[in-house]
Amino acid sequence: MQQVLLLSGTEDSDISAVANSLCERFDKMLLLPAADMNQFIQAGLQEIGVVTTSAIEQKILGIRNSISIAANAIDMRYGVIIIDYLDEMSIEIYKTECLKLNVAPVHLIFLNQSSTTINNPELI
Repeated sequence: MQQVLLLSGTEDSDISAVANSLCERFDKMLLLPAADMNQFIQAGLQEIGVVTTSAIEQKILGIRNSISIAANAIDMRYGVIIIDYLDEMSIEIYKTECLKLNVAPVHLIFLNQSSTTINNPELI
């Protein structure tokens, strides 16, 4: 599976368990929690949910890093699962960055609270 799945949901939807199960199901999968991209910011890290210029720049930087890693993994014939808690701005940034790096197809999947039901999967 040389595609990208972008998983999102509420904190109690157990996204990590779903992502891990999917990785076990397929060969050559990369699991990428987008929040891990913040570990590279050494000074000035903004809190999640803050809407400042710096926070938006850091969100863009994290998404660019995630998509860049995904592009490299796809080149090596790996599938990628990115876990991120998405809002409308994040979705637009993902769309822009995927187009820039020609990363496709990307499937956007939202998980319901307290269940693993997939709501309206969409292709970005």
